[in-house]
Amino acid sequence: MRGCYAGGELVTISRIHDAATYVLSDGRTIRLAGVLAQGITTCAGKQALQLVNGIVAVGQQVNLVRDPGAGTDPFGSQWAYLQAGYAQDVGSTLATAGYADLYAESGANASYLQAIAPAIRMAQQLHTGQFGPPCGPALERPQPLVTNDSNRTYLRNQDNEPDPPKRRTGRSGHPCLPGERDGDGDGYCKEGR
Repeated sequence: MRGCYAGGELVTISRIHDAATYVLSDGRTIRLAGVLAQGITTCAGKQALQLVNGIVAVGQQVNLVRDPGAGTDPFGSQWAYLQAGYAQDVGSTLATAGYADLYAESGANASYLQAIAPAIRMAQQLHTGQFGPPCGPALERPQPLVTNDSNRTYLRNQDNEPDPPKRRTGRSGHPCLPGERDGDGDGYCKEGR
């Protein structure tokens, strides 16, 4: 991420509107370039704001970097990158944690977008942040395991697959006839007699 920044200015945060929108002490409003975070009225927006509050605090000085010609969003907020702490990029942190979508129309440079895109895809695959519970879609429940003997464990089969083979006791017996009871479930009756 260091290659995306050239210089910048030291600014003070006076208010954090949501995970991607910040008001500076000089009155400017900044939106994070390259990422789109959900609003604070959503589950993922609240969790993203908690994450940001662990990185950036009101009254803290951060490094603000703007790409030449980045412009502003429809509400007049300037597109910019924020670095807090030891060069920790706030937008990249949101993307890695799964609380941001890629937003190319935000004035971010191509290098930055290429750097954070894999982090967003990984968060989607891992179902983290807004891409998984409790805010995103529920994960599929794994099928319960069925153990038939001490040497083999089978995954419960889907409807179109046959059941795992039944364990045989190795004792002599005959196939169960109608009305006979199969005590161990292997398809043979009167074993061990």
